[in-house]
Amino acid sequence: MRLTVVGCSGSFPGPESAASCYLLEADGFRLVIDMGNGSLGALQRYAPLFGVDAIALSHLHADHCVDLYSYSVARTYAPAGPQPPIPVYGPAGTRERISLLHSPEGDDGLANRFTFETLAPGSTRIGPFGVTLAHMNHPVETFGFRFAHDGRTLAYTGDTGETDAVAGLASLVTEGQKKVAEALGVSLERLPVRPAPAMRLVPLPAGVLAAPDQVDPFYQALSGQRIEVAPIHFDGTGYLRIAAAPYNTLDDYDRLAGAVRELLQRSGSDRVGR
Repeated sequence: MRLTVVGCSGSFPGPESAASCYLLEADGFRLVIDMGNGSLGALQRYAPLFGVDAIALSHLHADHCVDLYSYSVARTYAPAGPQPPIPVYGPAGTRERISLLHSPEGDDGLANRFTFETLAPGSTRIGPFGVTLAHMNHPVETFGFRFAHDGRTLAYTGDTGETDAVAGLASLVTEGQKKVAEALGVSLERLPVRPAPAMRLVPLPAGVLAAPDQVDPFYQALSGQRIEVAPIHFDGTGYLRIAAAPYNTLDDYDRLAGAVRELLQRSGSDRVGR
């Protein structure tokens, strides 16, 4: 999978970024996730205007969906003639919400430009992606997505406050943090920050990532082993930033710990705890 951040400004577009919009690609399939204000113009830097295969909307606030109407205009008045409809996956009422951007009476022709599929919690497929959906905590119906393809996964929550699911992930990642720290022989006392509710830091053994310029090579080595974890450098110390997603189990952190430990031993580090 390849992810491109088309826009990530919150609530309204900024001078350097459109509102929320992400391009997810695999096997030649292009899926656009959210189309907030200003995103259609920015999207054309990364994909042909009519090269999008499907669109998924997390919710119907303008900063996540409003440029879908602009895209409907583009597909209707294309120089080569109207483009065939493509699927749009969104919450209940997506077609009506976008239609009202045209006029108070709506736009009956919108159904000629897109086919609308109503999202629901559970599992489905969009192109080559297996998709798991869950409701988020937001004033309007909002979905979080987990996309899976070829052994890789990507999670996107859209807009959300704290939820029971996030609390459960926080507990899981805390247990995972302990497992990885124990395997590496490091202490979890006096950590500098907690990155996010479902993220934790694990210190690396002394001398590993002792300088900022060591982070990228270490990340490349981890990626080469298909280890999905982010190394960071903070205040003279190296850390692993680990996370929890709905599909994780404690066994995943055992495997992570073993893989990182093996990598450090292969690289000649004698600082890995026994």
